[in-house]
Amino acid sequence: MLGDNLDLDRIEAAGGIDTFLLASGASDCHVAFLPPGSARKGRTAVVELAESTRRDNLVTFPEFRSLDEVPREGVSVGLGTITRARALRIVLHGREKRTAASRILAHDGFERGWPATVVHDHPDAEIWLDREALP
Repeated sequence: MLGDNLDLDRIEAAGGIDTFLLASGASDCHVAFLPPGSARKGRTAVVELAESTRRDNLVTFPEFRSLDEVPREGVSVGLGTITRARALRIVLHGREKRTAASRILAHDGFERGWPATVVHDHPDAEIWLDREALP
């Protein structure tokens, strides 16, 4: 972790996070570069990106011409930090997000294998879908 609770101390000192806006990975429901299996109480850290996350980013960022150009690591704030926000919104748009939307909507609590389901553990959370993403 980067500085253990240093991220939380700095965020709290700045007044906290009002709204955390998330998007879910199309194939594995990753959020903030956090792959399936991520800890619910995770904090800011350099994380290894799952191959499924890297493949999703290959589609999301067309400037990457091959999977070899997609970074293997990223910095994430962690699910624990995300869920400390006063409000949490997750956006799923486009046909390619149907699988993710279906997985998220099929759960009613956090499922470690699908990080975006953390939305269900927040008292002020909403899932925003467009028609294309509806399962």
